[in-house]
Amino acid sequence: MRPGRIDRILFVGPPDRDARIKILNINLKKIPHAEDVNIEELSDMTEGYSGAEITSICREAALYAMQQDLNTRQVEKVHFTKALEKVPRGITSDVIEFYKNYQNQSKLQIIV
Repeated sequence: MRPGRIDRILFVGPPDRDARIKILNINLKKIPHAEDVNIEELSDMTEGYSGAEITSICREAALYAMQQDLNTRQVEKVHFTKALEKVPRGITSDVIEFYKNYQNQSKLQIIV
């Protein structure tokens, strides 16, 4: 980044529970899933994940289901659990701390 290119840097924190539920609903409209997939529970399990990471978890779960059975008709809770193990959180406490420190030294605005 060079001076004059960007007037403000915005850090947007991870989505809250309601936003995660909406993100999961959008993704699960495209993915047939079993009755054991509880969106509220998945939302709790994805706390701290970005929206893009939650989308990645949904895709990974679908891939795990197809790896298990290429003719599968739905993704199950076990597939989401496996996907959660694979997709790491990108917004760690260290990242948030970095931006908080950066905020004190610059024009950064943090939106959490």
